[in-house]
Amino acid sequence: MTHSVLEVTNGPAKDDLLRAVANTDDQLTTLLDTPAGLLETRIGRLEELGDDGVTFTLWAQLPR
Repeated sequence: MTHSVLEVTNGPAKDDLLRAVANTDDQLTTLLDTPAGLLETRIGRLEELGDDGVTFTLWAQLPR
């Protein structure tokens, strides 16, 4: 499995990200805008950074 680190320049609101993480049936995908282009992902984990409420590290997979 390949691992990459990408900067997300635009994406869903915090509540939508949390909903995607809580999704356990792997059917919900999320669109993330990156400098490399738009990616459709399945978010597996989300870690909030700092106290601003809008900075996160997230772990995601590209759907097959």
